[in-house]
Amino acid sequence: MKYQRVTLNCPTGGTLYTENLDVLGTSRDPEPGSTQGNTVLAATAPHLCGLGPRAAQPETRHPHPKQCRCGGAAYVTVPQAINMMEAVPFAESIGLPLVAHLTIYWAVTEAGDDPDGKLFAKVREGLDKWLKRRGIEFAGAWARECPGGDAEHCHLLFHLPRDCRQGPTLIDVEEVICRLVDRHSGGVWGDGAIKLVIWPNPDGKYLIKGGGLEVWKRFRLRTEHRRLQGTIQGKRCGTTENIGSRARRRSPALHNRGEGLSC
Repeated sequence: MKYQRVTLNCPTGGTLYTENLDVLGTSRDPEPGSTQGNTVLAATAPHLCGLGPRAAQPETRHPHPKQCRCGGAAYVTVPQAINMMEAVPFAESIGLPLVAHLTIYWAVTEAGDDPDGKLFAKVREGLDKWLKRRGIEFAGAWARECPGGDAEHCHLLFHLPRDCRQGPTLIDVEEVICRLVDRHSGGVWGDGAIKLVIWPNPDGKYLIKGGGLEVWKRFRLRTEHRRLQGTIQGKRCGTTENIGSRARRRSPALHNRGEGLSC
């Protein structure tokens, strides 16, 4: 597959975002097929980079039958939300800040959907292997969403070292993600399938916006983010083991969160 790279003026003027993920007007989900997709935004990379659709294919959503999601999880539970909200500051305290926010829209891929989360798991596994080959430890928190009961999309907040957050190295990260999604989904059929954004200090609240009233109140989510994100079959959200509950219990960094290394 050939990748089409487009360079445009960045609407942010090349300024790194300063808002957290739960702040109004930031990190909003674009509609599948919108021109907001496939973006990498960083302080020293004032351009948009994207994976275009396959040649000779219309830039419209590829039609697929609607998947049944009877009996799945309707929302992020309180224990799940606590796990992710504790994982984000813990990752920063051990020198693995979760600054890269990946969103994948399966509706504009050949697969059309990821109803059991297996495609997303393969993408995470492939990204883990790619990063490890370059001496980078993979750490992340993730969530699957399906508002409206149609096709799923998913979010992954993961660690990238400082020298990977801009320039050619960041483009390399985006391209490997594009290849992974293309390989495991059978092909990308339109713009907006992949979005990668770099944030300076995300708090992770965007990942738990699919929680219920108790989650929203407990973590003080903004009103506009307080909406259920559909029924999900299988595991709805989670973290990598190195920042999970067991790792946090074993680590002395829990008692020295403010003394973690910056990366």
